[in-house]
Amino acid sequence: MEVDLLNAGSVPISPDTVLSFEFLLDKELLLKHLQKPNPDPTPLDLITKFHDVITTTLRNRMEPETIESTTVNGSNEVKINHPAKNIAMKILSLKVAAFLNWNLAQIRALPFKTQIDLLQDLMYFTNEERTVFEITNLEQVDLKATSPEFLFALVLFHRWALNTSMHRVTSNWQQRYGINEMSLRDENIICCPENIQKTISFLHESLQWEQMPKLLSFDCFQMPTETNDSIEFNWSKATLISRDEFCTQICYDLGTSFFYQEDYKAAKELFHKCQEYLNLVTQQNVFASFDKNSLQVYIKACDPSVDVHKKSLLEQLNNSIVNQFVGITHVLQQDNLQKEIPLTHRINLELDIQGALSSGVFTVARDLLYKVKALNYVRCILEKKFLNEFSLAVAKNIDAFIWGIQVNWKLQSNEDKKIIKDYLFHLIIKHASTVPDLMERIKSNATLGNIFEMSELQYVIKTEESSNIPENLFASDTGLFETSKKRKPKMELRLLVRQLISSYNWKEIKDILLKIGMMNMGTSVWEMNPHWEVPIPIHSVLKSLPRGFLGELSYVLLAKSKEQLLTKNWNLALELLIVLDKELKNANFNVAKFCKMVNWEILLIQILQLLEEWPKSTVDKAALANACEVCLQSNESVIPRTEIVETCAICLLNLGRWEFLIAYEKRWTSFEIMSAVALACHEMVKNKCNKKFSKDLWDIGKSIFRLVGISSSIEVLYSLKAAHLSVN
Repeated sequence: MEVDLLNAGSVPISPDTVLSFEFLLDKELLLKHLQKPNPDPTPLDLITKFHDVITTTLRNRMEPETIESTTVNGSNEVKINHPAKNIAMKILSLKVAAFLNWNLAQIRALPFKTQIDLLQDLMYFTNEERTVFEITNLEQVDLKATSPEFLFALVLFHRWALNTSMHRVTSNWQQRYGINEMSLRDENIICCPENIQKTISFLHESLQWEQMPKLLSFDCFQMPTETNDSIEFNWSKATLISRDEFCTQICYDLGTSFFYQEDYKAAKELFHKCQEYLNLVTQQNVFASFDKNSLQVYIKACDPSVDVHKKSLLEQLNNSIVNQFVGITHVLQQDNLQKEIPLTHRINLELDIQGALSSGVFTVARDLLYKVKALNYVRCILEKKFLNEFSLAVAKNIDAFIWGIQVNWKLQSNEDKKIIKDYLFHLIIKHASTVPDLMERIKSNATLGNIFEMSELQYVIKTEESSNIPENLFASDTGLFETSKKRKPKMELRLLVRQLISSYNWKEIKDILLKIGMMNMGTSVWEMNPHWEVPIPIHSVLKSLPRGFLGELSYVLLAKSKEQLLTKNWNLALELLIVLDKELKNANFNVAKFCKMVNWEILLIQILQLLEEWPKSTVDKAALANACEVCLQSNESVIPRTEIVETCAICLLNLGRWEFLIAYEKRWTSFEIMSAVALACHEMVKNKCNKKFSKDLWDIGKSIFRLVGISSSIEVLYSLKAAHLSVN
């Protein structure tokens, strides 16, 4: 159902269109619309449209709006003198808000002025004195003599004020409300410390109330009729909120506010109270609307020591790092069984411990670093990814390695046991000289002594006998054995760079970049391949990112995606950019601008694939056209580069979105001819090719003759003729 709030008869309307006054005539119509699975327009759109009607009415009338309050037989009534339409629209808005159960998350999605008007209307209609409250300076009221419905309005307002002031610190504040929405008066509501302190005090006091507010329902607000223009509110339809549920929601609101103020001690107390009240709630209504999982996350964030063993292994790892690595080996042992912590976090842990030891900030056990490296090496064996440096030629490392295996051996799965056993057997056979006495150490271990079968032991003995070397060769002072063990970092780096250039598997690329970074040789990916190129705007953004793994990974994936794009390998080019987009969304710092640019590069690949495979492309044409329109309408601080803009316009031209191109503001010079071609196509279809060739397009064609000469102009006209034939 489409809702049109324009004046009836002003424009042609469809038979399914519902005018605003129909909601007043049919009392059931609004509820029927809201109860649809996917109502169109949505409840929030309805509230906005109702308030737009009020604004339009006040703008077109010279007389001020007046309302009188009367009392008839003890029943509060509102007498509408002028204009009645505005009062009806206000009540319709309140009914929709009541249908949403006064959910603040949804109310805050409304335009800012609409939020204020809605709350003012609620306080006006629920107040027995029928006085208009000034939002910027809400006066103190006698709470003991206040009705439960007016208490609810006051609580909702103060919760809204606290919630709004808290979210003002977020980065998308101006994006949500816009520059024009925020007046100085609005700023005073949110920013004034006195008003915020009043709100916090009010909500704290509400936890001690004896009288609880009532949750106002949809049926509380009754519409005026043709015979009776007065409004009688039926507060008996409201639901009394239980004390436990009320205190649960208020404690959660106050706790989140103190949390964002970084007063974690106060936030911790309130969140614990919230949990206590929540456990006492027997029958929950809809007043307490927060996410229970979010409450647990807040509790853990305020007090990391609470329920440590109930946390994920990654949370336990971070908690141990904060507490000077207490219990770190236990966490790593558990992770070798469950494999939850990413390997990069575990490798970074080694660097953290090394830094702590070298700085002398605090003292750890001498063998802690050996144990951590050994446990990480075992995890690398299980994952078959050797990312850490752990030389088994050192005796201490061998002891730590065997300890790292045997500490979890009885708990390991059969599959993991086989992987470790095969690796040990490989070491004994192939690297006996590099890892001396490994077999003897394993056989002497109480836990690992029987992991090899008799046939395997006999094979090892035969191998040792066949490779027996005369002792006089060991006595030679040639230094050949030492030379064979000497590392060649530059050669290893060149090999890794070669692998990086040739690989197009994003997982391999990440692993190679990690290995290069751990070598710490100051090599930059920007200099590895002179054929790698990225667009200039993205190049500038990449240079501004903090130096590290994310910037290097972004550059490599973008460059490799460009290579695949040039070879028309669409799927791989898209896959690399989609992986990059996911990595950016998980970044620890703000890369929203960069994410937007990467999404535009993904859009460019999809358009080029569509045009190349036309007309048999499998790309969703409707979704692609919508994405092109959104891209061209971008009014943010970052705008798409010229190639993407022109490609989007060509895509829309081919997909028949001519009305958009005709009406689009010509911010780019190339859009003049695009708009002219779109207009010509539109006129051909509209007039069934009976109209002469478009004058605008002909004028542009003539100017091309003057600028580029006859031969080039003929090519342009042939392309225009092809466009004409495609329309036909």
